Amino acid sequence: MKKMKKVVDERQELELYKIEHLCFWIVFWLLLGSIIVQSMFLNAPFSQWGFEWTIFMISCGGVIVGCYKKGQWDFYSKPTTKNYLIYSLIGAGAFAIIYAITLYMNHAYLKGHLAGTWLTDSPYLCPALCPDFRCPVCQWHPDKKTSEKTGRPIQ
Repeated sequence: MKKMKKVVDERQELELYKIEHLCFWIVFWLLLGSIIVQSMFLNAPFSQWGFEWTIFMISCGGVIVGCYKKGQWDFYSKPTTKNYLIYSLIGAGAFAIIYAITLYMNHAYLKGHLAGTWLTDSPYLCPALCPDFRCPVCQWHPDKKTSEKTGRPIQ
Protein backbone atom coordinates (compact mmCIF):
# COMPACT_ATOMS: atom_id res chain seq x y z
CA MET A 1 0.00 0.00 0.00
CA LYS A 2 1.31 3.40 -0.93
CA LYS A 3 1.80 5.93 1.91
CA MET A 4 0.17 9.30 1.55
CA LYS A 5 2.46 12.28 1.46
CA LYS A 6 1.96 14.96 4.11
CA VAL A 7 1.09 18.36 2.78
CA VAL A 8 1.55 20.18 6.12
CA ASP A 9 4.73 21.13 7.91
CA GLU A 10 5.46 20.55 11.63
CA ARG A 11 3.93 23.84 12.77
CA GLN A 12 0.69 23.20 10.89
CA GLU A 13 0.62 19.64 12.20
CA LEU A 14 0.98 20.95 15.78
CA GLU A 15 -1.90 23.39 15.17
CA LEU A 16 -4.07 20.52 13.87
CA TYR A 17 -3.22 18.47 16.99
CA LYS A 18 -4.24 21.40 19.21
CA ILE A 19 -7.58 21.68 17.38
CA GLU A 20 -8.19 17.93 17.72
CA HIS A 21 -7.25 18.08 21.40
CA LEU A 22 -9.68 20.92 22.11
CA CYS A 23 -12.50 19.26 20.18
CA PHE A 24 -11.95 15.93 21.94
CA TRP A 25 -12.21 17.49 25.40
CA ILE A 26 -15.30 19.50 24.45
CA VAL A 27 -17.02 16.31 23.27
CA PHE A 28 -15.77 14.41 26.35
CA TRP A 29 -17.25 16.89 28.85
CA LEU A 30 -20.47 17.32 26.87
CA LEU A 31 -20.97 13.54 26.85
CA LEU A 32 -20.35 13.38 30.59
CA GLY A 33 -22.83 16.20 31.18
CA SER A 34 -25.40 14.55 28.93
CA ILE A 35 -25.05 11.23 30.74
CA ILE A 36 -25.43 12.90 34.15
CA VAL A 37 -28.48 14.90 33.09
CA GLN A 38 -30.23 11.97 31.40
CA SER A 39 -29.49 9.36 34.06
CA MET A 40 -29.85 11.39 37.25
CA PHE A 41 -32.12 14.34 36.53
CA LEU A 42 -34.41 13.06 33.77
CA ASN A 43 -34.53 9.44 35.04
CA ALA A 44 -34.16 8.18 31.47
CA PRO A 45 -33.69 4.42 31.04
CA PHE A 46 -30.22 3.09 30.25
CA SER A 47 -31.36 2.14 26.76
CA GLN A 48 -31.78 5.83 26.00
CA TRP A 49 -28.31 6.99 27.10
CA GLY A 50 -26.39 3.69 26.91
CA PHE A 51 -24.81 4.44 23.53
CA GLU A 52 -23.44 7.75 24.84
CA TRP A 53 -22.12 5.93 27.91
CA THR A 54 -20.37 3.38 25.67
CA ILE A 55 -18.68 6.11 23.61
CA PHE A 56 -17.68 7.92 26.82
CA MET A 57 -16.16 4.75 28.32
CA ILE A 58 -14.23 4.02 25.12
CA SER A 59 -12.76 7.53 25.17
CA CYS A 60 -11.93 7.21 28.89
CA GLY A 61 -10.19 3.90 28.26
CA GLY A 62 -8.26 5.35 25.32
CA VAL A 63 -7.04 8.30 27.37
CA ILE A 64 -6.04 6.10 30.31
CA VAL A 65 -4.19 3.57 28.16
CA GLY A 66 -2.44 6.29 26.14
CA CYS A 67 -1.38 8.26 29.23
CA TYR A 68 -0.23 5.09 31.01
CA LYS A 69 1.92 4.03 28.04
CA LYS A 70 3.59 7.45 27.83
CA GLY A 71 3.79 7.98 31.60
CA GLN A 72 2.45 11.53 31.26
CA TRP A 73 -0.95 12.40 32.74
CA ASP A 74 -1.28 16.15 32.19
CA PHE A 75 0.69 19.32 31.47
CA TYR A 76 0.63 20.93 34.89
CA SER A 77 1.19 18.44 37.70
CA LYS A 78 3.70 15.87 38.82
CA PRO A 79 2.59 12.34 39.70
CA THR A 80 2.69 12.49 43.52
CA THR A 81 0.47 11.10 46.26
CA LYS A 82 -0.50 14.64 47.25
CA ASN A 83 -1.77 15.43 43.75
CA TYR A 84 -3.62 12.12 43.52
CA LEU A 85 -5.34 12.88 46.84
CA ILE A 86 -6.30 16.38 45.73
CA TYR A 87 -7.73 15.13 42.43
CA SER A 88 -9.66 12.31 44.11
CA LEU A 89 -11.10 14.71 46.70
CA ILE A 90 -12.21 17.11 43.99
CA GLY A 91 -13.85 14.25 42.06
CA ALA A 92 -15.53 12.84 45.18
CA GLY A 93 -16.79 16.29 46.16
CA ALA A 94 -18.20 16.97 42.69
CA PHE A 95 -19.95 13.59 42.65
CA ALA A 96 -21.36 14.17 46.16
CA ILE A 97 -22.80 17.54 45.13
CA ILE A 98 -24.36 16.11 41.96
CA TYR A 99 -25.75 13.16 43.92
CA ALA A 100 -27.20 15.45 46.62
CA ILE A 101 -28.93 17.60 43.99
CA THR A 102 -30.32 14.46 42.33
CA LEU A 103 -31.65 13.15 45.65
CA TYR A 104 -33.25 16.49 46.38
CA MET A 105 -34.93 16.68 42.98
CA ASN A 106 -36.17 13.07 42.84
CA HIS A 107 -37.58 12.58 46.35
CA ALA A 108 -40.67 14.49 47.44
CA TYR A 109 -39.81 14.06 51.13
CA LEU A 110 -36.45 15.76 50.73
CA LYS A 111 -37.99 18.73 48.92
CA GLY A 112 -39.96 19.53 52.06
CA HIS A 113 -37.11 18.78 54.44
CA LEU A 114 -33.84 20.31 53.33
CA ALA A 115 -32.06 19.06 56.46
CA GLY A 116 -32.97 15.54 55.38
CA THR A 117 -30.84 16.00 52.29
CA TRP A 118 -27.75 16.62 54.42
CA LEU A 119 -28.51 13.65 56.66
CA THR A 120 -29.11 11.35 53.71
CA ASP A 121 -26.06 12.54 51.79
CA SER A 122 -23.61 12.85 54.67
CA PRO A 123 -22.03 9.41 54.07
CA TYR A 124 -21.07 10.66 50.61
CA LEU A 125 -19.91 14.11 51.72
CA CYS A 126 -17.74 12.93 54.65
CA PRO A 127 -15.10 11.21 52.49
CA ALA A 128 -14.91 14.26 50.24
CA LEU A 129 -14.52 16.75 53.06
CA CYS A 130 -12.34 14.78 55.46
CA PRO A 131 -9.02 13.55 54.01
CA ASP A 132 -8.26 11.50 57.15
CA PHE A 133 -11.36 9.42 56.47
CA ARG A 134 -10.48 8.94 52.79
CA CYS A 135 -6.81 8.11 53.03
CA PRO A 136 -5.20 5.88 55.66
CA VAL A 137 -1.80 7.38 54.74
CA CYS A 138 -2.95 10.70 56.24
CA GLN A 139 -3.60 8.94 59.57
CA TRP A 140 -0.05 7.63 59.91
CA HIS A 141 1.92 8.99 62.84
CA PRO A 142 5.60 8.16 63.35
CA ASP A 143 6.53 6.23 66.47
CA LYS A 144 9.77 6.24 68.45
CA LYS A 145 11.35 3.43 66.40
CA THR A 146 10.69 5.22 63.09
CA SER A 147 12.00 8.46 64.56
CA GLU A 148 15.28 6.79 65.54
CA LYS A 149 15.70 5.24 62.07
CA THR A 150 15.07 8.44 60.14
CA GLY A 151 16.71 10.81 62.60
CA ARG A 152 13.65 13.05 62.60
CA PRO A 153 12.03 14.02 65.92
CA ILE A 154 8.43 13.10 66.66
CA GLN A 155 6.19 16.13 66.37
